[in-house]
Amino acid sequence: MTQRDPLDDLNPSQREAVTHTEGPLLILAGAGSGKTRVITYRIAQLIRAKRVAPFEIFAVTFTNKAAEEMKRRVIDLIGPIGENVFVRTFHSAAVFILRRYGDRIGVPRAFTIYDAKDQETLIKDILLEMRLDPKKLKPSAIASKISEIKDRAEMIDGADLSHLMPKYPGLSFPDLYREYQERLSRSGALDFNDLLIKTVVLVRRSPEALAELQRRWRYFMIDEYQDTNHTQYLICKYLSS
Repeated sequence: MTQRDPLDDLNPSQREAVTHTEGPLLILAGAGSGKTRVITYRIAQLIRAKRVAPFEIFAVTFTNKAAEEMKRRVIDLIGPIGENVFVRTFHSAAVFILRRYGDRIGVPRAFTIYDAKDQETLIKDILLEMRLDPKKLKPSAIASKISEIKDRAEMIDGADLSHLMPKYPGLSFPDLYREYQERLSRSGALDFNDLLIKTVVLVRRSPEALAELQRRWRYFMIDEYQDTNHTQYLICKYLSS
């Protein structure tokens, strides 16, 4: 009996995208049109038809749920070998990279990751030491502002950040921000924004680490590319160059 071609599951546009395996490709389509499906079938096509090693494929998306679903779909298409495809969120990919190479830029390999609750606790402690009331200056709002600043292109490009610092009555935000970063560093900790920022710093400052990563991964797939911020874009740009 003739084995059925999995590409028969795709419409002509999807099939064209899946069989385009060399060089850049941007897929523009509405929600629910099968963009993620194209990525999973393209991964399967690379492995099955082009004989690409699964571990040479780098695929990222934005949520753990989406990454797990993508990995499951790949395994459904090609079997257990799909377990070896690198499918992560951007932050998980950054953790993977920094655990192996972060010490080259002063990030301890056993760094701790601060989640939102950890950040708020740290900010509350700093406010109390500054003799400010955490009930009036909400640590959660300050943490959100810090994250917003770190998401800006100026942050990763080393530009002046003073115009991004908000004004709070009785609070020097630059001083708080500086103390926040110093305490993270002393604790060997990174917040979620730092995971991405430090990854860009690493690939910029360590040509050897970048070269090793580029040799490891040869094919890149980014789900929901339109939602990437400047730092995420730079990670993809450096790794795929």
